[in-house]
Amino acid sequence: MNQTSTPASSAERKPAGPVRIFRAIDAPELFESGIMAMQPPPPERAPLADTFRRAAELGTHGRVLFRDDRPGGFSLVYAWFKSGYPLPVHSHDSDCLYYVVAGELRFGRETLKAGDGLMVPANAPYAYVAGPQGVEVLEFRQAAQFDFVIRPSSPARWEAAAAICRSQFEHWQTEAPPTRESLGIG
Repeated sequence: MNQTSTPASSAERKPAGPVRIFRAIDAPELFESGIMAMQPPPPERAPLADTFRRAAELGTHGRVLFRDDRPGGFSLVYAWFKSGYPLPVHSHDSDCLYYVVAGELRFGRETLKAGDGLMVPANAPYAYVAGPQGVEVLEFRQAAQFDFVIRPSSPARWEAAAAICRSQFEHWQTEAPPTRESLGIG
């Protein structure tokens, strides 16, 4: 006799845990949260380390909105990259779904605006540049911890990125987040 399993009814399903509320006001700073393990940058980037450290301080802002430390738990990170911020070619050890909240970013030849997004598989190298008003993104991961590995590049490319950052330092100090607009899909 062939036995088949019957899916559990909704009344028989047990929750994996309680509903959890998170509040943006309580979100820790990304770099202070310990959620992202920064790997040392490639050696050819070393002469510009101070420039890129200052660029990260002035040109980025990130908060960990949610982090579930259970095995297979999710995390949600908010990131704001100010105008023209050149995110270097890098990778993470977990898949990430990016959703553009406001502003825009340039990913290769594509421009992504509010409501757009991209799915980046684990360990895939990628880079993007924040648009003229900057970009706010939400980063969804099924990981409570992930790494950040900057990929090697030529010294000329590092110097070009550093020059962009230096040209923006003063502006980034007073820049406001991009205006959030209707997605126009409702």
